[in-house]
Amino acid sequence: MTTVSILTPSYNYAQFLRAALASVSAQETCESVEHVVSDGASSDGTRDLLRSFQSRHRLVWSSSPDRGQSDALNRALEASSGDIIGWLNADDVYLPGAIQTVTDYFSAHPDVGVVFGDVVMIHEDGAVARLIALYDRPRLPLRWRGCMLQSTATFFRRDVLGDAPWDVQLRTVMDWDVFLGLQGSGVAFAHLARPLAGFRLHSAQVTHGLDSRSTDEHRIVRARHRNAAHTAALARPIGDAIHGLKKVRAGSYRREGAARALASLPLVAGDGSVDETTWRKVLDLYRAR
Repeated sequence: MTTVSILTPSYNYAQFLRAALASVSAQETCESVEHVVSDGASSDGTRDLLRSFQSRHRLVWSSSPDRGQSDALNRALEASSGDIIGWLNADDVYLPGAIQTVTDYFSAHPDVGVVFGDVVMIHEDGAVARLIALYDRPRLPLRWRGCMLQSTATFFRRDVLGDAPWDVQLRTVMDWDVFLGLQGSGVAFAHLARPLAGFRLHSAQVTHGLDSRSTDEHRIVRARHRNAAHTAALARPIGDAIHGLKKVRAGSYRREGAARALASLPLVAGDGSVDETTWRKVLDLYRAR
């Protein structure tokens, strides 16, 4: 049986972590899934919460000072044992069937190294905010437009990641750095037209309010992956245009537009349980033509 390790970096997110933990333990293949939480010495009751889950679920965790999210992810990866690696932030959740869907795809496509899906953006209380739907073959938009893949809905074969893939110098675009590195190494990416995760919107998240693609970290990553700064002004609008065209062809805009009717419906409760009525409506967006 393919084993899956879910990596969760955490720091003072106990208010959301319960739902994240429950969303992993509720997956159908729970017996083959380990959840590795690397906590940065939280002081908000996170450790007590982790202890309470450890007795009931396949949970590996540690809590000690770290150098930020990238360091926590590298530590979690080192402590993990799975063949497939998922990255679930402490304030996000997996949606029903996500891990089974991903492992089935990896099993059927041995040439694919990275699988990514769509996400439902949820408000702090777990209600639907909007849908983010993507498409296959993201190479040019990922390079020129920026990071539009949602890390919380992305899974990797362990052997493509290496030992410590996340750069501890990066706080906000470490995901883009990893994706570009894998893409540049020839790793195949595949899109699953299905929501795999719920991405929570709230004021305490690291990237809250960050919409610029011209930060110092963006410039570091572009230079590292030979995306010259003097061409960025031209490359970004081209990347935006290709991104939009691919979304049209994949029906992504249609799904996103239809999802507006679900705004504010309850999806994820504080204990991680999913409202079945709303979830069926989300899935119906993918059945309609």
